[in-house]
Amino acid sequence: MQAQVRKSGNTIWFRRWTGKNYAVFASLGKHICISVLAVSYSLISLQSFSQQDKSQAGDIAADTLPEVEINPDESLLAFPVQAIQSIMPPVGFSSLSKPEAAELLPGVDIRQRGNQGIQGDIQYRGGSPEQCAILLNGIPMNDAQTGHHNLNLPVPDICIDRLSVYSAGENILTLPGAYNGVISYTTRQHTGNRMEIRLSGGSFKMRKAEAMANLSMGNTHSTLAYSTEQGAGYRFNTDFNAEKLYYRFGLITKKDYNFQFQAGIMNKSFGAQGFYSNRFPSQFESIKTGFTSASLKTNGKISLQPMLYWKRNHDRFELFRESLYTRQGNYYIWDGDTAAYAPGVYYPGHNYHLSDKLGASLQIEGSMRLGSWKAGISHSYDHILSSVLGENLENPVKDRFEDSVYFGKAANQNLSHAFAGFGTNNIKGFRIQAMANVILHGGVLIPGGGGSISYMQAERYRIWLGVNRSYRLPTFTELYYRSATSMGNSHLQAETALNGELGFTLKYKSFEMQNRIFIISGHNTIDWVRQPDETVYTAMNHISLLSLGNTLSAMLTPVPGTKVARYLKMAAITYTYLHKEKYDRGVISAYSLDYLRHKITARLDTPFSTHFGANFSFTYTVRNGTYTLNNVEQAYPSWSNVDVALYYQSQRLSIHCAIQNIFAAEQVDFGGIALPGRWFTAGISVNTGGRQK
Repeated sequence: MQAQVRKSGNTIWFRRWTGKNYAVFASLGKHICISVLAVSYSLISLQSFSQQDKSQAGDIAADTLPEVEINPDESLLAFPVQAIQSIMPPVGFSSLSKPEAAELLPGVDIRQRGNQGIQGDIQYRGGSPEQCAILLNGIPMNDAQTGHHNLNLPVPDICIDRLSVYSAGENILTLPGAYNGVISYTTRQHTGNRMEIRLSGGSFKMRKAEAMANLSMGNTHSTLAYSTEQGAGYRFNTDFNAEKLYYRFGLITKKDYNFQFQAGIMNKSFGAQGFYSNRFPSQFESIKTGFTSASLKTNGKISLQPMLYWKRNHDRFELFRESLYTRQGNYYIWDGDTAAYAPGVYYPGHNYHLSDKLGASLQIEGSMRLGSWKAGISHSYDHILSSVLGENLENPVKDRFEDSVYFGKAANQNLSHAFAGFGTNNIKGFRIQAMANVILHGGVLIPGGGGSISYMQAERYRIWLGVNRSYRLPTFTELYYRSATSMGNSHLQAETALNGELGFTLKYKSFEMQNRIFIISGHNTIDWVRQPDETVYTAMNHISLLSLGNTLSAMLTPVPGTKVARYLKMAAITYTYLHKEKYDRGVISAYSLDYLRHKITARLDTPFSTHFGANFSFTYTVRNGTYTLNNVEQAYPSWSNVDVALYYQSQRLSIHCAIQNIFAAEQVDFGGIALPGRWFTAGISVNTGGRQK
């Protein structure tokens, strides 16, 4: 089902779905740059896009994009099908991590625990890692064990070409778990036959190799990709190793039946120096993730879309790294040190988890005289076997991934969800949308839903107001985890939030500006907290948590062919502000009150010639909250950062080099983790050409 579009300058306006009566509008002026690596990516103020045949993945110029398609990742979102912003990393920085590139999206903050995207917690509009729903080609990827695994996507970076963010305030979401919003990752879809190889390396002995092959035969399209990367780390115990394998198959019949199948696996291990507590510098983690999904979409006056998916994650967490500490009898010993939580309390052994998520959904949509309607039902089942999470098992279960390891605990949860809504046609510039939904969990019904109204005039400006009630279930870690630094709570309830947003966009020739004011009123909000005189964080439901924020951006993109465009592709400045208040002011929060308060970013993209160019970026951040270092609370320091990149790009060859944090600014992230100083990357990409989209 193709979207009919019209291009105006470098902005693409959605008019309607073929055979539908409602329009889907692309966001205007979306350019928010929230990242230490802001220079590494090209922000595109389009909802979605495809590429010219002559350009490689990662083309920086938005004005060269000839057409727009709605990809399957929007299928789980009800009304409107509208991203706040989509981005595509340019070829000049193809060696950097795509999952953590989401930090470039408005309101998104990636709490990095290491370099090259080896581990990161995604926070949207100040929420916890669990409060943002993650989609991969429309498939929910949130981990039922912990939000720390949400960005463990079993897809090579070479496959991912688009990242989009959806607000729970502006958009009426039907996706369970989208407490604050949705981050969507989309892989490339190609027509024609094509191969591509990317090789890159950089500081700290980082090496990365990726390969992707695409094959089209008749109405079928297949993609197969593999990647391997490793690095020595930028300090003690931050080395890493990762492999990913991914396959995607698509079939579109003459009757417009669209069948999609995908599967991926990942094997990743890394030194986790202070990742979860700086009291234990020798942590280590090994993760195996796999998933598969199948969906079918029929087109016509009434459209049906059934979908099935399964995701599995195995995790081995070593508080004391086994390659350093050797087990001797009942103790782990390294260089005379006996691993201990405290004097006389010795480390008993590693934590093991095996979680499964199975889901099925059915959506139906159609048109009516005043507009269109959409309804659906879904059910998901989460199950975990663990050495520490869940209830005790009478008969322990063998861990198939580890020798001589048995799971002694298990837990599961079921979630059923139903929704129905409608959207009106454009009536003198106005559009109204409404949605009602309900979830069933543990025998309790939780209602939700909301509405939005927007007005658009002469394709020059748009203003909107939206309200939506969202919710999220606790993870197994929040329910059951016990350690020297954290204590779960099996009595946690589902958390809910009332999201509201007021925004406008303005566009005049090649200048665009946007402003968004949002409010999130959370109830029974889940967070890890502790008293000032304690060292152990406990999971609990806050009575209330209020978040207020604003994002403002301005961008200039000269029209191609003009004199200015010879020296400037894009210039932009953005500002993000967030303030949060919670009911109980007497505790220290690990996530809720640890957030990005201010961020200013300025960007400049400059072409030297047809094939050569450079990017420059300046970022300044102020973070709220504290972290504990040597039993003393430390405030996060503010910092500024400059990144620079140079690139060469032709039809089949591209070369890049980049320096991140060129002035080696001192940066401290979650829990006091010191991030790399100045670091360098370079790479080359070669492809065989061929049509792609």
